[in-house]
Amino acid sequence: MPLFLRIHDDELPTSLETFTALVDRILVATAAGETVAVHCRGGTGRTGTVVAACLVKLGYSAEDAIAAVQQVRSGALGVASQRDFIHRFDAAQT
Repeated sequence: MPLFLRIHDDELPTSLETFTALVDRILVATAAGETVAVHCRGGTGRTGTVVAACLVKLGYSAEDAIAAVQQVRSGALGVASQRDFIHRFDAAQT
């Protein structure tokens, strides 16, 4: 079932609650063996933010999640505010 969360290019999600619900839904789907595609126009900023947040929910530290995403996707999370958001997301999980 498609899910659309509008995040403008080079910007952040406007609601941490809605964003967390999206991340939770992705993780439930993947745990059930479903295929999930996360995408945006360039595939680095908004996509990287969502994927890094999923890794945080799986137990990665914010730094490790960011590094993992950047290792597999050149240029990912290149905007400092996106990396900062992952740190805030991580802090909100505890």
